Amino acid sequence: MKKNFAIILLIIIPLISLTGCYPHYKTEVVTVTPDITLNNDNQLCISIPTNQIMANQSIPIDTIYITETTLSEKGFLEDWEKDNWKGDNIRSGECLKIEYPLQANTTYRIKFTSKLTSDPTFYTYFRWIRKFRLEKQNDGKFILLLDNKANK
Repeated sequence: MKKNFAIILLIIIPLISLTGCYPHYKTEVVTVTPDITLNNDNQLCISIPTNQIMANQSIPIDTIYITETTLSEKGFLEDWEKDNWKGDNIRSGECLKIEYPLQANTTYRIKFTSKLTSDPTFYTYFRWIRKFRLEKQNDGKFILLLDNKANK
């Protein structure tokens, strides 16, 4: 009986040690609104606002998602995704490189993320999210509608 108990302890104690001793990471999630503007040549510019905490810093972008909101409301996955940008950093005010063929009169939701680490046990996870819609006018120019105005 004592022999069985000793064997059980020899198995259980290392298992408890292995599963109970892992690093505890602290995470802060910050959701912010990106700037979205339309240039004179109808080019969309999606950027990190210059008045945010990380202004004038080089920010590593991890993932960009663009979703047609009609698809996402029906439960489909992201329509377009660019994941694991290697070495792609942007500064606040710079336009993101979006390779998605946006269509007029369609509402989109963009989300891009970045994980900034200040030390090995703490990181801040930033995510920029916003809805937008490009509407084509009779003269061929586009107007940009944001947030609630983008819903139709």
